[in-house]
Amino acid sequence: MKQSVANSSLSQYATSEDFHRVFDQDRRSLHRLSLLLTVVEDMAERCVRSALEECITVNGVFRKFATSWARRSVITNAIRFTDMRENLPSSPIQRVFMADASLAESQAICVSALQNLQRFVFVMSALEQYTDHECSILLRCSYHDVCEARTLAFRHIEGACGLSVREYVPSLRAWLACSRESGSDQMHATV
Repeated sequence: MKQSVANSSLSQYATSEDFHRVFDQDRRSLHRLSLLLTVVEDMAERCVRSALEECITVNGVFRKFATSWARRSVITNAIRFTDMRENLPSSPIQRVFMADASLAESQAICVSALQNLQRFVFVMSALEQYTDHECSILLRCSYHDVCEARTLAFRHIEGACGLSVREYVPSLRAWLACSRESGSDQMHATV
């Protein structure tokens, strides 16, 4: 009896195979999240690889939370790879384009032009639905800084995209959640 209870308890936890499955099934979505945060293709790929390595070594994550843990790991790695004190995006990209950009991709381009802290706060709070408190803790900044960064991000995106928050957040969330489409998500810098 004790053996079956122990086995049942262990089966509730995510294994390395579970995380490999999550990263495989949600590869595109996790890459988009990482690219939206880091803005730099190489850094985005490194971020996703590091997140996978982190996830497969962690113990105690319930299987039903494996996907959200994977997304959180991508976010924490992107934070680790990015200097929040920089006043410009984390790469020298001034203008970004995607071939045949959809509305959501155009909005992602607007997000990529935000300053680092504004971009991270926007993605974490508006798109990933983290609380201001969670953002403050993960980004190691004050609650006030989080609120101010989000306000500035909303203003910038509304001005650049010409859409209200209610109009662009749902389409960006859907674009970010897409995991199984074909095609490239690379952002290219213009010279």
